[in-house]
Amino acid sequence: MLPDTFDEESVLKPDTVIHGTTSSYYVEKFLGDGGFGVVARCRKVNSQEVVALKSIHKELNEAGKAEVEVMCKLRQLDADKHNLVKFIEHFEHKGQFCLTFEMLDLSLFDFLIERNLKPLHVAEIRVIAQQMFVALEALKSIGLAHCDIKPDNIMLVNHCSQPFKVKLIDFGCAKEVSALARFDSIQTLGYRAPEAILGLPLTEAIDMWAVGSVLATLFLGTHIYPDESEYEQLRIMCMMQGLPKDHLLEAGRKAFNTFISLLKQMLHFNPKKRITPSMALGHQSLDTRDHSDVQAKPKM
Repeated sequence: MLPDTFDEESVLKPDTVIHGTTSSYYVEKFLGDGGFGVVARCRKVNSQEVVALKSIHKELNEAGKAEVEVMCKLRQLDADKHNLVKFIEHFEHKGQFCLTFEMLDLSLFDFLIERNLKPLHVAEIRVIAQQMFVALEALKSIGLAHCDIKPDNIMLVNHCSQPFKVKLIDFGCAKEVSALARFDSIQTLGYRAPEAILGLPLTEAIDMWAVGSVLATLFLGTHIYPDESEYEQLRIMCMMQGLPKDHLLEAGRKAFNTFISLLKQMLHFNPKKRITPSMALGHQSLDTRDHSDVQAKPKM
């Protein structure tokens, strides 16, 4: 449920006019908020066109500028043809960075909630999948990865007039594929690719994993993977799809690759080959000297 009032720190206030570079916008309705700032439904004063205006918190203006760079790069693509949200303009208002986008309908997350988490039919999911594959192929062609695909960031365009026509939105986390290796924390839990959890080299394939997780959510009416912690997500992955191959574990750059090795031995199907308590106590994953990234003892 959306809040009834606007963020007090935001420049977006109801029944006010915001002046952009090419248009002025009458602020009509609050749509949502997040760590980045707020989004409001606005109307262009000159044309009466309805748009979505995103205002970035002042302390995150640099992130806003980075998103604009991505959106400008996306202008190489046909937004309608490639199922991407259409970017209109950006500007600063009272020290806050603002981005204007086409107005869409509701997210797949909200759509699921509205139907009481009733799963979609395979034929309906297939339509959404095809559109997302087109979007991913387009992003790959210009060297971009979205990095935060989830039901919240896939929007129905107009479900009444164009059933299951969708677009990918929110490129605030998007990165150049060539720069992905520099980012340790990426994607939303529950939709995070195993290579991102294990600290393996990253490619645009992380987006395909996320889309697959979204499609499974639509099919099941619930998350396919838990979103409480990386450990829980990885544990369920291992249960459903088997344990990662040794060469993947060895390539991992995070300390807990040794834990996955231990987990593999603990969950061996043959009880005679399963690791014993005494062997487990001597396992490398329990050697605190190998966990220098742990800063302090967790609070109980």
